[in-house]
Amino acid sequence: MEPVRIADRMGRIQPFFVMDLLARAQALERQGRDLVHMEVGEPDFPTPEPILHAGQQALEAGRTRYTPALGLPALRQAIAAHYGTRFALDLDPGCVAVTPGASGALLLALANRRLDRRVLRGVVLQTMNTSAYIFAIFIGATVFALVLRVLGGDELIQSALGGLGLGPEGLILFVLFMVFLLGFFLDWIEISLIILPLLGPVVAGLDLPIPGYGVVEQPRLVWFALLVAATLQTSFLTPPVGFALFYLKGVCPPEVRLLDIYRGVVPFILLQLLGVALVFLFPGLTTWLPALAYGH
Repeated sequence: MEPVRIADRMGRIQPFFVMDLLARAQALERQGRDLVHMEVGEPDFPTPEPILHAGQQALEAGRTRYTPALGLPALRQAIAAHYGTRFALDLDPGCVAVTPGASGALLLALANRRLDRRVLRGVVLQTMNTSAYIFAIFIGATVFALVLRVLGGDELIQSALGGLGLGPEGLILFVLFMVFLLGFFLDWIEISLIILPLLGPVVAGLDLPIPGYGVVEQPRLVWFALLVAATLQTSFLTPPVGFALFYLKGVCPPEVRLLDIYRGVVPFILLQLLGVALVFLFPGLTTWLPALAYGH
């Protein structure tokens, strides 16, 4: 096996300073110094009971520090053993590194001498444009929804949909059909941030027997959100305006025609429709797992 060639610039890369400070702190602790480790980051959802139990076990065992920069030794040994069992490869655990994907991709680009100023500038600009685009939609959707609610727009939408006389199930099917059509022309971000907040109060007020198993709050909204997600995915795959089809065409060889892609997605569309039908007919499929995760 030919050895991997590493670019000379790899030797000038500064380490991740957080991990460097962590290594120095651990060295001081081994000398008997008493240090306080302060981390950042906070989830925006309640912690499930199994994670709380695992966290308590970790606290009791003293496993409350950052992991080593290259990953847990036991995990690296397990990965090396897996390669030995699966592929008959004698892999030294010291050659295994467990790191987030972005860091690994950056190091691979540097090692292959493909990361220059032009590429880095393009990546930064694209990231900035995408982030600005998403935050602009967030701000615009929030302002739009706030003004609409102040002017009574949500009550108007609720009364208009209720006046169709379709019943709860028929109303859900009508909304899903409209979401399916909107998926032809709008991205999922616009639909999720503008359309769903207007329909949420309507769906929450419907008389639908969606099981929450005594754990899931507002099970109707959970069920409706998953229905909309599955419907949007189906819309993105459906000709003639399916976004995913054109994304696929952009990475296919030239000999693959758009018509071939249209024909190829038919089984996937049928599977998506089957999934939507199952979620609609058996709402407990969407709330059983969250109830199990958060209720024990």
